[in-house]
Amino acid sequence: MAVHKLTTAVDALATRIVALEPLSIAEITSDVTAYNQWNYRAQKYPHWTNRPTSLTELERSTQKWQLGMTARLNLAVIEAGAVGTVTPQQQAWKYIPEVLMYFEAIQTTLAVGAYTEISYLAPEGITITCPAGMDYVFNPYTGLEALYIDFQISAPFSLMGM
Repeated sequence: MAVHKLTTAVDALATRIVALEPLSIAEITSDVTAYNQWNYRAQKYPHWTNRPTSLTELERSTQKWQLGMTARLNLAVIEAGAVGTVTPQQQAWKYIPEVLMYFEAIQTTLAVGAYTEISYLAPEGITITCPAGMDYVFNPYTGLEALYIDFQISAPFSLMGM
């Protein structure tokens, strides 16, 4: 029973964060999608991909856990050697503070619009950081460069609140 409860809590928490990601940059870019997968190749940019990075039991007596996630905002794919647009790079200066401020504003509830408060979220709420800013990766096989921003999310919660 406890395993099922933990699995349900983690899945619901991750699903909520993924659902809120597009809203975090809606002021800058509309029609953004997010996926609860890491190695997802969407046809349009920007889009979010996500992966779990940790699940830690913090306090056994209160059944307090912490979920860690990396949320990647994929900005663009550019062919090697191409004189690409600077728009994705210019947007990165806007995306980073917008995402951080958005999640900070709802850190204790993860509730906005039609989404109700997550009752089992710990009182201190989630934390979100952008430790590396915009980055890129080059794939020598395809000749493509990908621009992205990684955000680290920590979400403490208690199974006793469920």
